[in-house]
Amino acid sequence: MTAGAATPAPREGRRRGEPAAPGPLAPLVRAALRRVPRRSAALERLAAAFAEAAGPDVARGTRVRGRRAGVLHVEVESPALLYELRGFRGEEILRRWPADAPPVARLRVRLAAGPPPGSGGPGTPRGGRRS
Repeated sequence: MTAGAATPAPREGRRRGEPAAPGPLAPLVRAALRRVPRRSAALERLAAAFAEAAGPDVARGTRVRGRRAGVLHVEVESPALLYELRGFRGEEILRRWPADAPPVARLRVRLAAGPPPGSGGPGTPRGGRRS
């Protein structure tokens, strides 16, 4: 710092290190948080419809991630299940899709990047509990 250069003074009514008062962003954040449960409920409806159409064995190894423009996005825990759903089982699931569920025209299936759905991480048995 050079001689004569002043440090900027803190804003009026607030000391350095104190959090700022909520500004115009706060109402937007509150509104977004109010929508979260509805999104979760919609995702649960999609997952239930997928489980009904796919059957419990297939559904156990999958995680429904969402639906956009009639495409259901699904993650799978194994390459074998990925191959199966991209092939013959995917068409079967679409044919068996419940009429009362949101419409789905296509499945987009990808391999999950992390630990398998329902697991608590590496080395944890299904269900998430260690012995």
